[in-house]
Amino acid sequence: MIEHILDLTQRSARLSVRYGQLVVETPDQPAWTLPVQELAVLILANPQVSLTQPVLAALTEAGGVCIICDGACRPAGLLLPLVQHHVQTE
Repeated sequence: MIEHILDLTQRSARLSVRYGQLVVETPDQPAWTLPVQELAVLILANPQVSLTQPVLAALTEAGGVCIICDGACRPAGLLLPLVQHHVQTE
């Protein structure tokens, strides 16, 4: 399986999910999609990125990780999937 890293540091974007695809809309490009199953890491460092809750739910259900950065582009938070973790099922 192909695993991508989507780094949204340099540009603003709006993220949503449609039919199992992550939809990325940026002001300077037409919207493009990426299968959520192929996304390993989502890095959110630009303060003008907006997303819907289903984006985070689909990402974690697929086993992906979301890293949220502060104003200086340093990691401030981490969203990890719990459903697939072996400790969670015990």
